Amino acid sequence: MRRIASAACSGALALCICLGAAAASADNAATPNPTPQASPARSTPLLGTEWQLVQLGRTPAQREVAASARPPHLVLRSEGNGYEGSSGCNRIFGTYRLAGESLSLAPVAGTKMACPGPLMEQERKLVDALEATTRYRVSGRVLQLFAGNKPLARFESRSSSQGQ
Repeated sequence: MRRIASAACSGALALCICLGAAAASADNAATPNPTPQASPARSTPLLGTEWQLVQLGRTPAQREVAASARPPHLVLRSEGNGYEGSSGCNRIFGTYRLAGESLSLAPVAGTKMACPGPLMEQERKLVDALEATTRYRVSGRVLQLFAGNKPLARFESRSSSQGQ
């Protein structure tokens, strides 16, 4: 009698396990695996990124640089509210104030090396743009500086402009 009851319990248990597995399998078949959602495009962080100048107003930036200079770029340091960079001729540096999308750059200081005319003109326009900046926008790998709604300068993060 014990063997019959034991066999019946074992059989019932096996039946429950099989039915449970079948139900779980049916639930999985009825609910397809969710499709991975594309993650939204991430913007490059404003602070700590080397932003290479690509455009001043509506004019493309000079790609040519002075012999001892780096390509025109800007880096807003995440510590100390300082920035540094190059105009393509001279080193530039100063301090910034950031609040939301508002950005102001204190008067630009820099080295005073003389360079060919087009580089000196670009430097003057870049310094004017930096000092006139009232707000910014980062979209993907692009940084734009504005005076109100007027676009002043456009930069690309270094890795983007080098094709990396």
